[in-house]
Amino acid sequence: MGASAWRHTVAYHPDIEVAYQHACQQAFETGAYFHWWEFYQHESKPDPFPTTIAALLEAAGETGTHSILDYSDLFVQWRACSAENLRAIFGTTTPTSSMIATVLDDMDNWYRLDGDYLVGYDGDKPVTITFIGASGD
Repeated sequence: MGASAWRHTVAYHPDIEVAYQHACQQAFETGAYFHWWEFYQHESKPDPFPTTIAALLEAAGETGTHSILDYSDLFVQWRACSAENLRAIFGTTTPTSSMIATVLDDMDNWYRLDGDYLVGYDGDKPVTITFIGASGD
């Protein structure tokens, strides 16, 4: 199948690790990950269904979840998108959340941002953090 590009947006928090943990929990609770049992005919839905992120990752195995959850068992040093890339991609260093969503809909921009996070602004106030990555088999 190959890796999947993904993004996950949460409310802004000044501590990136806290924001990341919120993003993982939100992805897990909302099912914002690859449901491999629906894609692969030889797979069945895990029973009992995993009730923790760690158990879900174990059940997904090498296929992975193709989501931010795949980064949870890796040591990932999230990095803020550089001012240079922000200006090149958005024309500003304080893009709005809608600008970020629009730009990320263009897959040509993913390669520049994998492993980065973007802060979305409302004026000068940070309001969201979007994590960007690619993972899965």
